[in-house]
Amino acid sequence: MKLRAAAGFFLVAVASSVFLLSPPIGGRHLPAKPDAHSAPTGASRFLPAASIPAPSIRSTDPAERLLASAESIESRWRETSPGRFVHEQVLRSGPNTRLLGSREVWWTGPLSARLLQRRIFSAEHVLVETVPGTPEESLRSHLADLQLGPPLRVTDNLFRAPLSSPDVGAADEAVAALRAGGGPVVHAGTDAVGFGGATPNDELFDSQWNLHNSGTMSNAVPGADISAIGLWAVASRAEGVTVAILDSGVRTNHPDLQGRSWRGTNMVSNSADFGDDHGHGTGMTGVIAAERDNVLGIAGLLGDADYLVVKVLDEANRGLTSDVIRGLDYARSNGATVVNMSLVGFPDDPFLRGAIDRCEEAGILLCISAGNNGADNDLTPDFPSSFTNANIISVAGHDWTDTRWTGGTNGTNRPSNFGATRVDIFAPGASVPSPDLPRAYGDYSWWTGTSIATPHVTAVAAIIKSLNPSWTAPLIKEAILSSVATNTAYDGLCTSGGRLDGLAAIGHAITAQPTNDTDGDGSENILEYLAGTPADDASQQPVVSVVRDTGHLRISMPRVVRPDAKLSAEQTTTLVPAAGWSTHGITYDVSSNSVFRASVPIGTSDRMFLRIKASPDPGH
Repeated sequence: MKLRAAAGFFLVAVASSVFLLSPPIGGRHLPAKPDAHSAPTGASRFLPAASIPAPSIRSTDPAERLLASAESIESRWRETSPGRFVHEQVLRSGPNTRLLGSREVWWTGPLSARLLQRRIFSAEHVLVETVPGTPEESLRSHLADLQLGPPLRVTDNLFRAPLSSPDVGAADEAVAALRAGGGPVVHAGTDAVGFGGATPNDELFDSQWNLHNSGTMSNAVPGADISAIGLWAVASRAEGVTVAILDSGVRTNHPDLQGRSWRGTNMVSNSADFGDDHGHGTGMTGVIAAERDNVLGIAGLLGDADYLVVKVLDEANRGLTSDVIRGLDYARSNGATVVNMSLVGFPDDPFLRGAIDRCEEAGILLCISAGNNGADNDLTPDFPSSFTNANIISVAGHDWTDTRWTGGTNGTNRPSNFGATRVDIFAPGASVPSPDLPRAYGDYSWWTGTSIATPHVTAVAAIIKSLNPSWTAPLIKEAILSSVATNTAYDGLCTSGGRLDGLAAIGHAITAQPTNDTDGDGSENILEYLAGTPADDASQQPVVSVVRDTGHLRISMPRVVRPDAKLSAEQTTTLVPAAGWSTHGITYDVSSNSVFRASVPIGTSDRMFLRIKASPDPGH
């Protein structure tokens, strides 16, 4: 039985039925057998009432991209309840690949459709776990009785059972038969398909060492990046968060920046035209907002957000202090909660400090470039990053060798500033590809400087804000600075002592607010963090498997091992609140880091509950 996890933990009863129970906060009751009322296959009146979108090769979901590119060998739709449809397929994703099965559950209305669940798995075999010590011949005989092929060992007590024919639904039917009882089977399930880190298909992604440093550049240190691929697996958007960009404007019709939510103003010309006439603003914005998985250009970190463009720099990339002041006030008045300021060389101006003070009072985080003179900001501060307001993150730049960018061999190419007390963090700041104005050499440039380092921090801050909407600048800043990747090369050069680690910062934010459910799918962020499903995509949710044999109740779920959170199990024989939950009698299968498994003896009890619980683990 596969059921959806809900709000941090999952509850199961083993009397006459199985229940998903609401936790103390949020959640809702779901039926025990969600697909119990199947309609006749192929009947036109059971087709979805609304147009279900075709899978897109440009989707951020690798499973959807697989569906878009694969050949459908067989397809079947079923209506399981009014408005609820199951779509099952057998697929071939290449001439020499294995056959795969897919199962999607859709809810449809008169004007819309919503994907509730998607699974992709082998259509050629299922997985079978046996009672320890079972002779293989006994399992072979049992599988033959169910018209399954001879077992192929995966590891101790775990086997592949070949299907007699890879038809639509055959894998699920075989699993149901194996779980029905009898024989030496403890558990059975489909062999799910996963993806190798969801590497984007953008044309220049291999050059984006800032997001995924594979060590191919000269003297590169593999992993000296912001852990973008791991970050995207947890969250990759900030819908509802207003990100302001104070710069030279944005080329909104750039092929990699089309389709975003743009609004803003021009402080230089006092107009509504915030188009970019220099290129700097477009480059900085591209790190945050460029389309990911669109087969061209670069992969942007954030994607969806509400972008507020405030042009404060002119065609020569220069700006007045008064325009920056007006720009900050405009951003504050128009709902910005995170602001990117790739600005350097302004004065220690009391009027500018006042605008920053007003943003601090409003809880707005300002991510500001530390400067590009190779100077110690503690001795010769660069403003506005060197103001001491608690809502500022001052960002320096590092390169692919995991050290401060010092300007290359001649030391003249915009070396990063530093400062033990006036600079907070390092982020990628050398040879970073990003969009530009139309040039003779194309639509992209390779940018160097603390300007390009800053939007990396801005994007991570915006995702944190979307995960924890109540957080203001100090908490977002603390999550980022306390989660840096440390290196002796940064000792004494910044307050945090390290460089941006986007995944660690997101993990800090999730474990600090474990009961949040960003995508509203009934699964708390911390549970999705540990299950390997995105916390900002309701179409991908944790799936829990439940099985009862003659002596045990067993529960399992796919997982990703994290250093700052953990899964555990608890059991009870009654749901009376005063009785509480206990870990007594629970045993764990630790043979796999990719699957969480727990069991409890049933004994003579005809009623028992078992739940998977996700919780922060500060001890690790």
